[in-house]
Amino acid sequence: MSVKSHLSWIMKGGARTQASLQQLGVDLRELQQKVNTLALAVDRLDGQVAAGLDSDAVRRLEMSVGEMREQLRTVTDDLGDRVGAVAQLLNSTR
Repeated sequence: MSVKSHLSWIMKGGARTQASLQQLGVDLRELQQKVNTLALAVDRLDGQVAAGLDSDAVRRLEMSVGEMREQLRTVTDDLGDRVGAVAQLLNSTR
């Protein structure tokens, strides 16, 4: 790290990192709420399947569950990317 980069980090890096971490905390809580909502919906749909739906309804339900699982994967991947970005930022300041 050059002297200029080092001085810049000393002057601004801590505040930038703190702001990034705070925003990631907010984002993480929002993603956790979305995951919880999707998990509740999947549980409810699974309960309906267990209650004995007709085959068309089961097929539609399975498609909905598949879509929800994909959304969950997307949300989880997004969270992983955000955490990775913060880790990279922290590692680059050493």
